[in-house]
Amino acid sequence: MVDVMLMQALVKAVPDNAALLIVGDIDQLPSVGPGQVLADVIASGAVPVVRLSVHEQIIASSLREPSIIGLSYTQRTTKRRASGMSPTVDSNV
Repeated sequence: MVDVMLMQALVKAVPDNAALLIVGDIDQLPSVGPGQVLADVIASGAVPVVRLSVHEQIIASSLREPSIIGLSYTQRTTKRRASGMSPTVDSNV
């Protein structure tokens, strides 16, 4: 949930000879401040994006005993099916 001003300050603070690795959650709430920085960066196609999925054993155990992981997985896959997409999220570079 990073806004435009915070991302600008972060990018300015990173030395020219350093790399910046941004880790985020595609399903997180939007930032309170202006902008959708991470969503815009991903949508631009200007940087490589890797989407990670939860290991199946973690999901299976989470679905047996309700947990935040299991509930989150169920919610995401239900939304994906409703929109006509595959319920699984592939890891792509």
